[in-house]
Amino acid sequence: MATKGGCGCAAPATAAVDRCYCTVDDLVHAIGRKYTLPVLVRIGGGTARFTRLQRALGVSSSTLSETLDDLIRVGLVHRTVLDDRPPSTEYALTAAGKALRERLRPLLERVRAME
Repeated sequence: MATKGGCGCAAPATAAVDRCYCTVDDLVHAIGRKYTLPVLVRIGGGTARFTRLQRALGVSSSTLSETLDDLIRVGLVHRTVLDDRPPSTEYALTAAGKALRERLRPLLERVRAME
């Protein structure tokens, strides 16, 4: 019998598993997007503005926006709107984003070596 999970979904609850895994699903979905890893690499340990990310990745603004929104939602990226004229947006990795990037570094280096 399905009962409500902690987030309000209809996740099955058992004695052994009494919580849903929607947040894990959200994280896996965000990481699995085509441009997630390139975004994490481009932002790196600093900050990056939307238009510079878009140019560097050669991606449409809607695709980049969706990718960044997913990364913000799962807590890997932080968005700051700067009080410039015209207004601009800057993105930085959160502590969780930096930790994930460091854990992915060996994988990224291996992929580069295979190219």
